[in-house]
Amino acid sequence: MKKDYKQPMSGTNETSTPCKGTCEYVSAEVHVCKGCGRDAVELAEWWQATLERKREIVKDAKARLKEYGL
Repeated sequence: MKKDYKQPMSGTNETSTPCKGTCEYVSAEVHVCKGCGRDAVELAEWWQATLERKREIVKDAKARLKEYGL
């Protein structure tokens, strides 16, 4: 699954999405976005998540990007 956005939605504050506009899963088996590092559940919950939860998601996503060498 890959989407190319004309204008990436990367934000500059904690309530903006960490989306980099390069949405593609690592593989069919690993549902982690290569752009932002969020998994499928985190992508779905982002807009309803509390600020505290968003911070957790970003922290976990950064670790996943490192884990997968992205």
